[in-house]
Amino acid sequence: MALSVNREYGFVDGFKASKEWIWKFVRECGLRSRKVTSFVTTRNLRSRQEVEDAANAFVAEVRAEMARYPRSAFCNIDQCGITREVVSQRTLAPMGVKQVHRVVQSVASLTHSYTVVPVLYADGTLGEKLFVILPEPKGRFPQSGYWSAPNLCVVAGTSHIMRKDQVPPFFSQCVMAGSVQPLTIALLDSWPGFKDHDNILSGVPEGRQLKVMTIPPGATALCQPLDVYFFRLLKRFIRRIHGDVIHIKPDFNIFSRDNTLKVGTASAASYTAFRNH
Repeated sequence: MALSVNREYGFVDGFKASKEWIWKFVRECGLRSRKVTSFVTTRNLRSRQEVEDAANAFVAEVRAEMARYPRSAFCNIDQCGITREVVSQRTLAPMGVKQVHRVVQSVASLTHSYTVVPVLYADGTLGEKLFVILPEPKGRFPQSGYWSAPNLCVVAGTSHIMRKDQVPPFFSQCVMAGSVQPLTIALLDSWPGFKDHDNILSGVPEGRQLKVMTIPPGATALCQPLDVYFFRLLKRFIRRIHGDVIHIKPDFNIFSRDNTLKVGTASAASYTAFRNH
């Protein structure tokens, strides 16, 4: 690379990029050998600027709309997958130790997830109901039922991923039901289930209005409030609950269906009690 740059710009005549020069360059720049965490193509690198430009344009569009309507009319909606047992990936151990172990209640609970779909409003408040999708055998709950709470809307599925047919009831029960605004403006990502606006509008009650603003593909990490801010806090809160439970009462089954819902209702109640600024 150094030779190519020098040939292109002609900085030094007869430059050969010797081993000594390379080692000095690496040392002066503070470079170290690091494991590659992701692979990208040149196309990805070129499109990065396009994504950033699209994100900035979307933010400008939303701000223009906010000048016309109150912040309480704007909400961001997205899915968040959470493992049945949330634990920290780091701990303290003696220097030089090759194997570091952490006690969990179930190894399987670290790879099995459920999904929550919160509604975060631009005025900093959280929606009155938290939509929860639990994976169940054959996609339905047992005859014994499940633990319920007034601030939860719980559905079952063959996986924890939200289905397209679950979108209308989500909007009717969790987005449009509690809002006092005649118009709700939802900021949604490019997930296929949110692209079908007719399907979404079928869950809007009569006399209410819903406007959908779609976040540009690939830009959610840049301008989606739930991704940028809230999900990190929510997972940290749940991890704190799980950690305290294992410490105080190791025999308590934190990853069971009912206890998962109890953690969900406690988390939702805590965040609806104050504004998220």
